[in-house]
Amino acid sequence: MPTATTTRSSRSISCGRPRVEPRDRRDSPGRLDGPEERTAAECAELVGISRVSARRYLEHFVADGQALVRLQYGGSGRPERRYRRT
Repeated sequence: MPTATTTRSSRSISCGRPRVEPRDRRDSPGRLDGPEERTAAECAELVGISRVSARRYLEHFVADGQALVRLQYGGSGRPERRYRRT
């Protein structure tokens, strides 16, 4: 079983996975710029976070008035939530 270790100088946590450097999200292609709409899954993949985290951020932006959400209905199943910047 892998154990979490931390070093005082780097303050990084190792759980057996390679360390991932944070991206500069201001220049990320996952931003909601322009008229295009994106799903939470598309944003998550572009930015490098989980789909659930992306959806939480997007819903926060909707509540704050920084983004709009549109439901796109397909054949069957749940509608797809598509987000765009206001």
